[in-house]
Amino acid sequence: MVGRDRRLGERLAQLRRRRGMTQEALAERSGVSVSVIRKLERGERDSAGLSTVRKLAFALGVPTMELFAPTPAFAGPVVADAPRSLGRCD
Repeated sequence: MVGRDRRLGERLAQLRRRRGMTQEALAERSGVSVSVIRKLERGERDSAGLSTVRKLAFALGVPTMELFAPTPAFAGPVVADAPRSLGRCD
């Protein structure tokens, strides 16, 4: 079993939503039951077998380790920096 904390479920939900997928669509695509996906995302289940995690990652189109990556503090859209003046600032 892998996971052992709520981050797996949080990351799973985050990646699923970013791809515009429902839990049902992820279940169909991965072959993992909706019940397991719900329990992971709600934190009612804190771990999953490696084969389950691999199926979910494949269905989401990410490397397996991406499901264990820390959630960034700010997950909003990336905005390019404003152009900087080439002049001196002293």
